[in-house]
Amino acid sequence: KSPAPPATRERSPLALEGGGRPAALMARSKSVFDLEEWQETQLLAQVETRHVAAIPENNRFRQLWNVVLVILLVYVGTLLPYFVSFYELRIGEELPDGNVRITYWIVDTFFYIDLVLNFFFTYEDSSGEEIFDLRKIAKRYLKGRFLLDVIACMPAVFWGVILKAFEAKGSMSNGGVYKLTRLARLQRASRLTRMASMSRFVDRFSSRYPFFALLKGVTCVRIINFAFTLFWFVHMLACGWYLCAALHRDPMETWVNRRLIDSEGTPLVAASPGVQWVNAMYFVLTVFTTVGFGDIAAVTSGEIVYVCFTMLVGAVVHSIIVSEMIGVVTAMDVEQKEASRRLSLVDNFASNVDLDDAAREGIKTWLRKQAKRGN
Repeated sequence: KSPAPPATRERSPLALEGGGRPAALMARSKSVFDLEEWQETQLLAQVETRHVAAIPENNRFRQLWNVVLVILLVYVGTLLPYFVSFYELRIGEELPDGNVRITYWIVDTFFYIDLVLNFFFTYEDSSGEEIFDLRKIAKRYLKGRFLLDVIACMPAVFWGVILKAFEAKGSMSNGGVYKLTRLARLQRASRLTRMASMSRFVDRFSSRYPFFALLKGVTCVRIINFAFTLFWFVHMLACGWYLCAALHRDPMETWVNRRLIDSEGTPLVAASPGVQWVNAMYFVLTVFTTVGFGDIAAVTSGEIVYVCFTMLVGAVVHSIIVSEMIGVVTAMDVEQKEASRRLSLVDNFASNVDLDDAAREGIKTWLRKQAKRGN
């Protein structure tokens, strides 16, 4: 619908009544036509900028891709730090990591695809309007996390080639190139920045599927959530505790070589990655719980600095999680007391009005159901 010509707007049927109209009515009529023209212009602008290649929020492929991204983020937050720490930067003899390499290739492929798809995924602006303009989408992504995504997608071979070029020019010793090559493998850990979008996906699922929103409020689910959060922090710091030893100039002077795992005096450095991870988790848990048995201790300057950092993080995270869990348990006691109070009121009311037993039990059953629902 194209805007009406100015002449048509002025000679409306109302304007012909009685040979004219008051100025206020004419101004109001003009404002109505101006509003319609503005709405038509906005609609045409949206149609022009709505590119066919843009993928909206309610697209089924995008919803499926969001599920794939959640799985990838779970991998990034759990298995990736373990592989980087205990395989990529393993101290001593390197282990065959064919399965790990295959996992890397599969995950890298998905991240490459996601890097391209982000140029076509629509987004909501500050006013809540979904933007379909590919130029605006690309501009927003390039200004956002694009650089971090590119760095995370670069394979370790790329950094190895650059470091070998420095070695060929003679600007760095072989030992320095070897250390930098090991550090270059840490670029995979830059994918941990994608964990920030996990909360966004959870909020989307909660808004789209009310079942998830109800599930988040269940008491036992909240307690399990806190326990997993504590486990995740301990896991990350345990991987960092091993990395602290691996990045030393002489890793044999660190806790990995000082720690003995059997009566024969076998050092931890000769154990499998799984055994090393369990010992690192054990040490971080003793720090978090302020137990400190003393069988694993910080000796070098790097270890002391890292343990101080772990103590600070542990004091904050442990206190927050414990206080939240205490709050959940306390709320359960309050809810139970309130439910008991209501049932007691029903009994008193039924006794005063001579209510029959069937009606009394019906009311009490309804109150119990409401209490289970949190009402």
